Amino acid sequence: MASLWKDTTIHSFSRAYLESFTSQELLTVAAQLAVDLSSGLSDRVQIIGEILDAVDERVKPAAVQGDERERNSAEMEAAQDPKVNPFLTVRIPERYNITYIKALVRDPLWFFVFWEVKESLLEKFLKTEDFEGLCLRINALKKAAVFASYSVSVGNNDKAWYLDFPTEGDEFFVELCARIGGREDALAKTRAFRQPGILPACEGDVSPLAALSGIRDLPILREKTRENAPKERVP
Repeated sequence: MASLWKDTTIHSFSRAYLESFTSQELLTVAAQLAVDLSSGLSDRVQIIGEILDAVDERVKPAAVQGDERERNSAEMEAAQDPKVNPFLTVRIPERYNITYIKALVRDPLWFFVFWEVKESLLEKFLKTEDFEGLCLRINALKKAAVFASYSVSVGNNDKAWYLDFPTEGDEFFVELCARIGGREDALAKTRAFRQPGILPACEGDVSPLAALSGIRDLPILREKTRENAPKERVP
């Protein structure tokens, strides 16, 4: 009987399998499973029934726990999927290790630019003897022709600046450049963007439609001279 118990797992117990046991072997299995035979059970059918009940009590909780573990694991994986969990907070990386530059218009006076230089490319520049640093070149467009531009030096580790619009121009684009040997080599550029119009002065009467916008209560500040308008670095 010892060899039968050793070679056979409790999950394989069935009525047909237990029927092959002698009465003494059934009593031994019942004792090992802590089956209560104090009521004087002696019928083989009843003893086998008690053994199978004891086996079910042991096997079912383990199966349920396994199912719960699988279900909990699946729920945890789903909770980390933004498509399943719309409230999941996804950490945005600080760097993408690519070279690019983007521009966002803030108002008629200022626009915001942010950029990145690929690490391997920046390391190459830093090892170049005549590398003078990075800069932003702001180009003003008028009727699809470049007519004015100016450059702003930025730090090698900078990644965002606020810049003021030039005094003239309909559309603009910004280039991220590397200064090497006195020249400015463009690394990336933004799409062309338009300067938004400034609201007209609110002196005198305004149209009923404009009045609904609250324009009379909106103080508008205009710079008379913008040639020395400051640039603002984003920390």
